[in-house]
Amino acid sequence: MTELHKVYTVGYTGKKLDDLVTVRLKLNAALVDVRYKANSKIPHWRGGALSNAMGGTGHYAHLPDLGNTNYRNAKLNMNNKNWGGVRGTDIVFASLEAGLASLQFILIDRPVILLCVCLSLQSCHRVHIGQEMKDRGYEVIHLEQKEIDDILGKPPVPTQGRLF
Repeated sequence: MTELHKVYTVGYTGKKLDDLVTVRLKLNAALVDVRYKANSKIPHWRGGALSNAMGGTGHYAHLPDLGNTNYRNAKLNMNNKNWGGVRGTDIVFASLEAGLASLQFILIDRPVILLCVCLSLQSCHRVHIGQEMKDRGYEVIHLEQKEIDDILGKPPVPTQGRLF
């Protein structure tokens, strides 16, 4: 059986675009934007700018079907197996099954890095997408700053010992 490509996830808040470009290159992955709208107040996090930074077609894809249509009001509900919204408080995917099918098509050729704005995985819809991909047999790795630094070969940040 052919080994499945890995699925990475990352929230870009607090991250440097250049670091994500380098991580994408080192992992030979496609950056897959899973925001409902590929827009940001910060110009370099907008879809067109990300596509250019990542190298264009084949290296960047926006999958709004995997976006949370309720992103302005969402609160993570880990027990919500129906992926439905309840009075504006849950994650509501635009079209989960269609988005997962598109994602699996990209995964035929290479690993992917799922991108969203959320800093915390626990409060982001990426956790649900990741679980769906795990259920389909994919290895899912959530990239926090430490993992990004490891991929980039940056030395660990020294911590100060106790003063008292």
